[in-house]
Amino acid sequence: MSVKTVIRLVFLLMLTGTVCLFPGGCQSTSSAVTSNTTANKATRMLSPAFSLSTSFTDGGAIPLAHACKKQGGGNQPPRLSWSGAPAGASSFTVVMDDEDAPCGKGDRACRHWAVFNIPADVNQLDAGQDLKAISGVTEGRNYLSSDGYAGPCPPKRHIYRITIFALREGMPKIVPGTAMTRSSFESAYRQFIIGSATVSGHFP
Repeated sequence: MSVKTVIRLVFLLMLTGTVCLFPGGCQSTSSAVTSNTTANKATRMLSPAFSLSTSFTDGGAIPLAHACKKQGGGNQPPRLSWSGAPAGASSFTVVMDDEDAPCGKGDRACRHWAVFNIPADVNQLDAGQDLKAISGVTEGRNYLSSDGYAGPCPPKRHIYRITIFALREGMPKIVPGTAMTRSSFESAYRQFIIGSATVSGHFP
């Protein structure tokens, strides 16, 4: 076999990935794709989306049962359930507020509900549930200066947002009657928040 033929053969083998002149530095295209695909699948499995659902469709109308009694409602907290919490979550907090005028934005939003110190093994709050039955759970001060839930009671259509925060180990226990919006909670406990999910609804 001539030298020219040998060179041509080696060149062809290099192109197909059969031969590598630099040990440890070559990888076939097919194996690289398989490896990346496997890694991506593993990432998706280890990091599922943290999501929150409630008694109404996200972005839809809040049922009258959850509105204030002045509006003819039952002032009943909505059902909440969540899934896909980040690994390492040791507790949860739920905060509901309203940023439409005359309410302010951020820390100045109207506070409608806050549930603190929810244990890591809880993934649902039933509509109207007695939260005192859950060990350690406390409720915050609402815009009416009382503790617990204050249903939507707007003069015209307002948007209400409910956020659940997943919190890592070491998160301080929050005492009953603590007044917080979603914004102020996030500012105060940012170092403990490892995930969050939000749903919104309007009333009327």
